[in-house]
Amino acid sequence: MIKTVITNNNGTLPYSAKVFSNHSLKVYNSEIDYSELSLSDLHRNQAYTGAFISSTGATQMGVNGSLSTPIKYQIKAVQNKIIFVQKIRFILESINIILTTGSNFRAFSSAGVLTNGILFQINQETLTNIFTNPVKTVGDFIDSASSYYNYANTYANTVDYIMAEYIFPKPIPIIGNDTDTIDIIIRDNITATATLCPNFIAVAYGWQSSYNPRTSHA
Repeated sequence: MIKTVITNNNGTLPYSAKVFSNHSLKVYNSEIDYSELSLSDLHRNQAYTGAFISSTGATQMGVNGSLSTPIKYQIKAVQNKIIFVQKIRFILESINIILTTGSNFRAFSSAGVLTNGILFQINQETLTNIFTNPVKTVGDFIDSASSYYNYANTYANTVDYIMAEYIFPKPIPIIGNDTDTIDIIIRDNITATATLCPNFIAVAYGWQSSYNPRTSHA
């Protein structure tokens, strides 16, 4: 298979063209069609695990955010690297998050029902909301999860535990040479979730490669 990048006469509006072994030609109206990338397209692949971090390097997300001062946690790749994110795992340890209790399902732990909600977005030139609506309760938090686990009294017989995983149908490419990110944005005061055993983090899993589809050609 041969791949190249073509542009119009002023060098803008990049397209990708692929010639396959059966001599067929396919042109995409973007620089690369990520849906057709496979591991065989990549080289020097490494397993990737990375926590979402804030601009200050913090990973704990039980913080005091607002609409005017949102606190953003991100996954982004370094220069000349590309991360393919296959799944994201959220871990929340706090009180009052046992889902067999209806009132717990309808609140966000000790913070209650959030006013503005947490955003979960893919930022690749345009924004894509992974959560259909901002997360305001634990029920919202796990509603779109691929799977979740809920345990009671995991610490000092008072703190409960939720782990929720979001598995993407196709890996999400995060290109270090661009401004691609996956963002979690806290827009409420959820410091109350930090009672006794503070732990509200998110971790991305996938693979990382030096392959850069903006500049590489087969």
